[in-house]
Amino acid sequence: MPRIDEKTIVSDIKKAFNSLPCCILRKRVPYIKGDPDFTGSYRGKRIEIEVKTIGGKVSSIQAKRIREWQALECICGIAWSLEDAINIIWDDLLPQDKKMLAKYLPEVV
Repeated sequence: MPRIDEKTIVSDIKKAFNSLPCCILRKRVPYIKGDPDFTGSYRGKRIEIEVKTIGGKVSSIQAKRIREWQALECICGIAWSLEDAINIIWDDLLPQDKKMLAKYLPEVV
């Protein structure tokens, strides 16, 4: 399996998530050390996603930031691929939202 660079993973996640209704996902700019790469909302629930390449390591500050968002019951996690990002949001969705996501991303889901 060829190694995919972080820029490609970021682009794929942004394109997929922003194609969904009721979803906005933005690359965090300016970036503050430790904050997840993406911030956004899906149907009013906060999303925070840190993107890594395969083999990429999560720093202690990044892990701490994700735990802070998890404590606030946000949808958040670490994604090494588009599929990982979808799995992060997938576990928090209602059944009807899963059907909607599958409709918009059939090649991935």
